Amino acid sequence: MAINLVEKELDVNLPQTEITAIAMHFINSQVINIPSITDNTFNLISVKAISYVESYFNIRIDQNGFSYNRFIMHLRYYLIRISENKQIVDEASTAMIRTFKQESPKIYKCTKQIVVMIDEILNSKSTDDEMFYLMIYVKRIVVKSLNNKE
Repeated sequence: MAINLVEKELDVNLPQTEITAIAMHFINSQVINIPSITDNTFNLISVKAISYVESYFNIRIDQNGFSYNRFIMHLRYYLIRISENKQIVDEASTAMIRTFKQESPKIYKCTKQIVVMIDEILNSKSTDDEMFYLMIYVKRIVVKSLNNKE
């Protein structure tokens, strides 16, 4: 197991709760930088997206949490797909977006604004499928943050 290798190489004992965080770091380090999506552009978009979600829902997102890391990883791959002109287009999500819009209108509106912001910055047109998948990650991060609110 990778955790055993890390423990052996670094001569440390890591708690099992750190396995996911370590795995996410390995995965994130393997992302190839696409020239059209610079680190500055990615950072700008991710900071704006997180700030918008926090403001819209009046929450603080744990930027060390698993939900945050999954959101950021999804956002990174979404931006890469835009830059490579390989967005998800399966048209299966049209009905699901309608359902999402009815059942979680705030998540829908928040995500829609993030997509508009991304498309303005990148001069792109995101597909409904990409928006749908982003809604899933926005909902996860919001639910997790609301559940951790005191």
